Amino acid sequence: MLALKRANTLRDAAKVLGVSHTTVSRRLHALNQRFSLDICMLSQGKVSFSELGLQLLSAAENMEACLAPHLSQINTSVKQLKKKINLSIPPAILQYVLLDELHEFQQKNLYSTSSGLSAFYLRLCTVNKY
Repeated sequence: MLALKRANTLRDAAKVLGVSHTTVSRRLHALNQRFSLDICMLSQGKVSFSELGLQLLSAAENMEACLAPHLSQINTSVKQLKKKINLSIPPAILQYVLLDELHEFQQKNLYSTSSGLSAFYLRLCTVNKY
């Protein structure tokens, strides 16, 4: 909704969001169906909002304003979660000392992406010094 308000057309909102205008249209239709009211209407390619739509926009803008001061910290945290950890240790220490602890650590620190794949990578590099 914020993109629609700021862009004022489906096509421009789609460009801002990085999706097709059809996707924006489908999402808008789903939103209208969810509330059984027209939240947003299109007239001659321009966007206008109903009273409920304006209330939802106000709530979205408030949420955005509350989130804004924390975005830098959130982005830093996400980047840290995505970092790779490389260990160079003798195979015997890995197998008999650290393997269970590393498995437990990995299970506690999974970071799932929207595709469901783990974005947390634990790469174990063993060095055979014997």
